[in-house]
Parts: sequence; structure tokens; C-alpha cells
Amino acid sequence: MEIREQTSTKLVIYSKPVKIWLFVSLFFVMEFYMLLFGYEIPSNPEQRYQWIVIPFMGFTLFFFYSWLTIITLTLDKKTGMLKLEKQLLTKTTLEKPLAEISQLELSQADGEGTPIHPVHLVLKSGEKLPAYSTLGWFSNWQIEQQEVANTITRFLE
Repeated sequence: MEIREQTSTKLVIYSKPVKIWLFVSLFFVMEFYMLLFGYEIPSNPEQRYQWIVIPFMGFTLFFFYSWLTIITLTLDKKTGMLKLEKQLLTKTTLEKPLAEISQLELSQADGEGTPIHPVHLVLKSGEKLPAYSTLGWFSNWQIEQQEVANTITRFLE
């Protein structure tokens, strides 16, 4: 997570979950290595049930990469808009008025680990928009979470 621009009228928060991508890629490479060198290719072509793992690994890799997109959150007081851009293979942009933000919600760690999106902007409609992405295994995400929440709160005042 990086604050790209912070002025009295504009706040831009950018997150590119490189650490998550590297972790998932490492897992994928290890699985592929185990698949190639851990199993023998059966001499009978009808016994290729072990190779069902490859499409599963591809699906898993695609799922993680598409789930963990690059997020750019722009809050602009001049235009009175917030802009949320999510990008991986395609770029999607969502624009809402700043006045639609009702509160910030800080996600808590559950029994399974740290939240991928620790801070959400909650709109009056109830829709939750992520402020950034992180992987808390490699950082002290609670401190980062509080800093981002404080920065957004100060900006919106």
C-alpha cells in the first residue's frame, strides 16, 4: 500500500499486492514441481487421473490473481467524487460522490488469518468499497490499517 498523493483536496491510495502474487506464484511453482517430479507418468494413458491436478492448479492461480487486483482509490474534494479503480486483466472504474460515504469499517482478523481488505468505505446504500489490499503475513497490518483509516478520516473532515 502506498499513498501516491495527499493534498488538502486530493488523496490517492494505491495498492498492488505483489507480495500476495509472489506467495501464490511460489505455491503454484512448488505444486507444479511436485506434480512433475513427484508422480510418474502412467504407462497406460487411461490412468491419467493424476493430471487433473494441472487444471485445478491453473484455476487456483487464476482465482487468486483475479481476486487480488490492483486497487487505486482516489478521493477528490474538487470534484466531490471518489473513484475506485480495480485492475488485473481488465480495468473497472467505479465513481461515487464523496457525500455517499457514511463511515469507515475496519476489518478484524478472524481465525483464518488477516483480512485481504482491512479498510472499507461504507456507502449510505450499505455497499462496501475496499480502500486497499494487503497480506498481513508479511507486515504489521494493524498499524497500516489504522494509519490508512486515520488518513482517510482526516481527509474527509
